[in-house]
Amino acid sequence: MRSTLLVLACVLSVIGGCYGASSDDSDDNGGGGGAGAGGGQARGGTTSGKGGGSSGGSSAGGGSSAGMSSGGGVAEGGSNGAIVCEGDDSTIATIDKSCESAADCIAVQHTTDCCGSFTIMGINAGAEDAFLAAEMECAPLPVCDCIPTGTTLEDGTVIPYGDTSYAIACLEGTCQSVYAGDGFACGDITCTLTQHCTIIYPGQPDAPPSASCSELGDCKSCDCLPQLVGCGCMQDLGGNITVTCALP
Repeated sequence: MRSTLLVLACVLSVIGGCYGASSDDSDDNGGGGGAGAGGGQARGGTTSGKGGGSSGGSSAGGGSSAGMSSGGGVAEGGSNGAIVCEGDDSTIATIDKSCESAADCIAVQHTTDCCGSFTIMGINAGAEDAFLAAEMECAPLPVCDCIPTGTTLEDGTVIPYGDTSYAIACLEGTCQSVYAGDGFACGDITCTLTQHCTIIYPGQPDAPPSASCSELGDCKSCDCLPQLVGCGCMQDLGGNITVTCALP
Protein backbone atom coordinates (compact mmCIF):
# COMPACT_ATOMS: atom_id res chain seq x y z
CA MET A 1 0.00 0.00 0.00
CA ARG A 2 2.77 2.32 0.94
CA SER A 3 4.50 1.47 -2.32
CA THR A 4 1.37 2.29 -4.22
CA LEU A 5 1.07 5.67 -2.48
CA LEU A 6 4.66 6.46 -3.24
CA VAL A 7 4.20 5.60 -6.89
CA LEU A 8 1.02 7.70 -7.02
CA ALA A 9 2.77 10.61 -5.34
CA CYS A 10 5.57 10.31 -7.86
CA VAL A 11 3.19 10.25 -10.75
CA LEU A 12 1.34 13.30 -9.40
CA SER A 13 4.62 15.04 -8.83
CA VAL A 14 5.73 14.36 -12.41
CA ILE A 15 2.40 15.48 -13.78
CA GLY A 16 2.53 18.57 -11.62
CA GLY A 17 6.07 19.15 -12.81
CA CYS A 18 4.95 18.73 -16.39
CA TYR A 19 2.14 21.17 -15.87
CA GLY A 20 4.54 23.42 -14.05
CA ALA A 21 6.99 23.18 -16.88
CA SER A 22 4.24 23.71 -19.31
CA SER A 23 3.02 26.59 -17.28
CA ASP A 24 6.58 27.92 -17.05
CA ASP A 25 7.00 27.51 -20.79
CA SER A 26 3.74 29.19 -21.26
CA ASP A 27 4.81 31.96 -18.95
CA ASP A 28 8.13 32.09 -20.69
CA ASN A 29 6.41 32.13 -24.01
CA GLY A 30 3.89 34.53 -22.68
CA GLY A 31 6.67 36.53 -21.15
CA GLY A 32 8.62 36.14 -24.30
CA GLY A 33 5.51 37.05 -26.17
CA GLY A 34 5.01 39.83 -23.72
CA ALA A 35 8.60 40.78 -23.99
CA GLY A 36 8.37 40.22 -27.65
CA ALA A 37 5.24 42.24 -27.77
CA GLY A 38 6.71 44.65 -25.33
CA GLY A 39 9.96 44.52 -27.19
CA GLY A 40 8.03 44.78 -30.33
CA GLN A 41 6.18 47.70 -28.90
CA ALA A 42 9.33 49.13 -27.52
CA ARG A 43 11.17 48.43 -30.70
CA GLY A 44 8.08 49.37 -32.56
CA GLY A 45 7.96 52.49 -30.51
CA THR A 46 11.58 53.09 -31.15
CA THR A 47 11.21 52.10 -34.73
CA SER A 48 8.10 54.11 -34.80
CA GLY A 49 10.02 56.83 -33.17
CA LYS A 50 12.85 56.27 -35.57
CA GLY A 51 10.39 55.43 -38.20
CA GLY A 52 8.56 58.47 -37.18
CA GLY A 53 11.80 60.32 -37.34
CA SER A 54 12.79 58.23 -40.23
CA SER A 55 9.32 58.29 -41.51
CA GLY A 56 9.37 61.96 -40.90
CA GLY A 57 12.82 61.87 -42.36
CA SER A 58 11.64 59.45 -44.97
CA SER A 59 8.69 61.60 -45.58
CA ALA A 60 10.91 64.57 -45.49
CA GLY A 61 13.37 62.58 -47.51
CA GLY A 62 10.57 61.33 -49.63
CA GLY A 63 9.35 64.85 -49.72
CA SER A 64 12.87 65.85 -50.40
CA SER A 65 13.16 63.12 -52.91
CA ALA A 66 9.91 64.09 -54.50
CA GLY A 67 11.04 67.64 -54.12
CA MET A 68 14.27 66.76 -55.78
CA SER A 69 12.42 64.86 -58.46
CA SER A 70 9.97 67.60 -58.81
CA GLY A 71 12.67 70.17 -58.43
CA GLY A 72 14.72 68.32 -60.96
CA GLY A 73 11.79 68.36 -63.28
CA VAL A 74 11.30 72.03 -62.74
CA ALA A 75 14.97 72.73 -63.12
CA GLU A 76 15.18 70.53 -66.17
CA GLY A 77 12.01 71.95 -67.51
CA GLY A 78 12.99 75.45 -66.45
CA SER A 79 16.46 76.74 -66.98
CA ASN A 80 18.00 73.59 -68.45
CA GLY A 81 15.46 72.40 -70.96
CA ALA A 82 12.40 74.62 -71.26
CA ILE A 83 11.65 76.57 -74.39
CA VAL A 84 11.56 80.32 -73.77
CA CYS A 85 9.72 82.29 -76.45
CA GLU A 86 10.27 85.94 -75.51
CA GLY A 87 12.97 88.31 -74.36
CA ASP A 88 16.74 88.47 -74.62
CA ASP A 89 17.00 85.02 -72.99
CA SER A 90 14.65 83.32 -75.45
CA THR A 91 15.69 80.00 -76.95
CA ILE A 92 16.01 81.50 -80.43
CA ALA A 93 18.01 84.52 -79.21
CA THR A 94 20.44 82.35 -77.24
CA ILE A 95 20.72 79.42 -79.67
CA ASP A 96 24.25 78.07 -80.15
CA LYS A 97 25.91 79.90 -83.05
CA SER A 98 29.51 79.00 -82.22
CA CYS A 99 31.82 77.78 -84.98
CA GLU A 100 35.40 77.26 -86.00
CA SER A 101 34.60 77.17 -89.70
CA ALA A 102 31.56 77.47 -91.98
CA ALA A 103 31.36 73.64 -91.98
CA ASP A 104 30.12 73.85 -88.35
CA CYS A 105 27.12 75.94 -89.42
CA ILE A 106 23.74 75.38 -91.06
CA ALA A 107 21.06 77.78 -92.31
CA VAL A 108 17.63 77.87 -90.64
CA GLN A 109 14.52 79.99 -91.23
CA HIS A 110 13.07 81.92 -88.30
CA THR A 111 9.51 83.10 -89.01
CA THR A 112 9.03 86.71 -87.93
CA ASP A 113 5.39 87.56 -88.67
CA CYS A 114 2.01 86.04 -89.40
CA CYS A 115 2.45 86.77 -93.12
CA GLY A 116 5.18 84.14 -93.26
CA SER A 117 8.16 86.49 -93.55
CA PHE A 118 11.36 85.09 -92.13
CA THR A 119 14.97 85.70 -91.23
CA ILE A 120 17.72 83.36 -92.42
CA MET A 121 19.94 82.50 -89.46
CA GLY A 122 23.23 80.68 -89.24
CA ILE A 123 23.46 78.33 -86.24
CA ASN A 124 25.73 75.55 -85.03
CA ALA A 125 24.63 72.30 -86.68
CA GLY A 126 24.35 70.61 -83.27
CA ALA A 127 21.65 73.10 -82.22
CA GLU A 128 19.25 72.26 -85.06
CA ASP A 129 16.86 70.13 -82.96
CA ALA A 130 16.67 72.78 -80.22
CA PHE A 131 15.99 75.46 -82.83
CA LEU A 132 13.26 73.46 -84.58
CA ALA A 133 11.52 72.70 -81.27
CA ALA A 134 11.56 76.40 -80.32
CA GLU A 135 10.46 77.49 -83.79
CA MET A 136 7.53 75.07 -83.69
CA GLU A 137 6.39 76.38 -80.30
CA CYS A 138 7.18 80.08 -80.56
CA ALA A 139 7.08 81.25 -84.18
CA PRO A 140 4.00 83.15 -85.41
CA LEU A 141 1.69 81.01 -87.52
CA PRO A 142 1.39 82.21 -91.14
CA VAL A 143 -2.36 82.76 -90.86
CA CYS A 144 -2.72 86.43 -91.85
CA ASP A 145 -4.14 87.54 -95.18
CA CYS A 146 -0.93 89.14 -96.40
CA ILE A 147 2.08 88.25 -98.48
CA PRO A 148 5.52 87.74 -96.91
CA THR A 149 7.87 90.71 -97.00
CA GLY A 150 11.54 90.49 -97.92
CA THR A 151 13.80 87.94 -96.24
CA THR A 152 16.25 89.40 -93.72
CA LEU A 153 19.83 88.20 -93.41
CA GLU A 154 21.97 88.61 -90.32
CA ASP A 155 24.35 91.03 -92.02
CA GLY A 156 21.38 93.42 -92.39
CA THR A 157 20.64 92.68 -96.04
CA VAL A 158 17.01 92.21 -97.05
CA ILE A 159 16.52 90.00 -100.09
CA PRO A 160 13.29 89.33 -102.00
CA TYR A 161 11.13 86.53 -100.63
CA GLY A 162 12.31 83.25 -102.13
CA ASP A 163 15.71 84.66 -103.16
CA THR A 164 18.57 82.32 -102.32
CA SER A 165 21.43 84.80 -102.80
CA TYR A 166 22.89 84.17 -99.37
CA ALA A 167 25.56 82.08 -97.71
CA ILE A 168 26.34 80.97 -94.16
CA ALA A 169 29.73 82.10 -92.92
CA CYS A 170 31.71 81.66 -89.71
CA LEU A 171 32.63 85.22 -88.76
CA GLU A 172 34.77 85.70 -85.65
CA GLY A 173 33.58 82.36 -84.25
CA THR A 174 29.89 82.99 -84.96
CA CYS A 175 27.65 81.40 -87.61
CA GLN A 176 25.94 84.14 -89.63
CA SER A 177 23.90 84.51 -92.81
CA VAL A 178 25.41 86.95 -95.30
CA TYR A 179 24.40 88.23 -98.71
CA ALA A 180 26.14 86.40 -101.54
CA GLY A 181 24.74 88.26 -104.55
CA ASP A 182 25.57 91.57 -106.20
CA GLY A 183 24.75 94.66 -104.16
CA PHE A 184 25.87 98.06 -102.97
CA ALA A 185 26.63 99.61 -99.62
CA CYS A 186 23.86 101.32 -97.70
CA GLY A 187 25.32 102.73 -94.51
CA ASP A 188 26.48 99.69 -92.55
CA ILE A 189 24.34 97.21 -94.51
CA THR A 190 24.13 95.99 -98.10
CA CYS A 191 21.22 96.45 -100.50
CA THR A 192 20.65 94.22 -103.49
CA LEU A 193 20.50 95.55 -107.05
CA THR A 194 16.71 95.33 -106.99
CA GLN A 195 16.45 97.67 -103.98
CA HIS A 196 17.05 101.28 -103.10
CA CYS A 197 18.82 102.43 -99.95
CA THR A 198 17.34 104.79 -97.36
CA ILE A 199 19.54 106.44 -94.74
CA ILE A 200 17.85 108.49 -92.03
CA TYR A 201 19.74 110.95 -89.85
CA PRO A 202 17.80 111.51 -86.59
CA GLY A 203 17.34 114.93 -85.04
CA GLN A 204 19.46 114.12 -81.96
CA PRO A 205 23.11 115.14 -82.45
CA ASP A 206 24.64 112.00 -80.96
CA ALA A 207 22.23 109.47 -82.46
CA PRO A 208 23.68 107.35 -85.30
CA PRO A 209 21.95 107.19 -88.67
CA SER A 210 19.80 104.18 -89.53
CA ALA A 211 19.91 102.38 -92.87
CA SER A 212 17.33 100.20 -94.61
CA CYS A 213 16.70 98.66 -98.01
CA SER A 214 13.39 98.69 -99.91
CA GLU A 215 12.33 96.97 -103.10
CA LEU A 216 12.34 99.19 -106.18
CA GLY A 217 9.79 97.19 -108.14
CA ASP A 218 9.50 98.75 -111.58
CA CYS A 219 11.12 102.00 -110.44
CA LYS A 220 14.51 102.63 -112.06
CA SER A 221 15.30 106.19 -111.00
CA CYS A 222 14.79 108.82 -108.31
CA ASP A 223 11.91 110.30 -110.33
CA CYS A 224 9.52 107.51 -109.45
CA LEU A 225 10.22 107.50 -105.73
CA PRO A 226 8.07 109.60 -103.33
CA GLN A 227 9.54 113.04 -102.76
CA LEU A 228 9.53 113.36 -98.97
CA VAL A 229 10.17 116.56 -97.00
CA GLY A 230 13.72 116.62 -95.66
CA CYS A 231 14.87 113.87 -98.01
CA GLY A 232 17.14 113.91 -101.06
CA CYS A 233 17.69 111.20 -103.66
CA MET A 234 20.89 110.27 -105.48
CA GLN A 235 21.61 107.65 -108.16
CA ASP A 236 25.18 106.46 -108.72
CA LEU A 237 26.81 105.46 -111.99
CA GLY A 238 25.74 101.85 -111.46
CA GLY A 239 22.11 102.91 -111.22
CA ASN A 240 21.93 102.28 -107.47
CA ILE A 241 19.57 104.67 -105.67
CA THR A 242 20.11 106.11 -102.21
CA VAL A 243 17.57 108.28 -100.39
CA THR A 244 18.94 110.39 -97.55
CA CYS A 245 16.61 111.98 -94.98
CA ALA A 246 17.36 114.34 -92.11
CA LEU A 247 14.76 114.45 -89.36
CA PRO A 248 14.13 117.82 -87.64
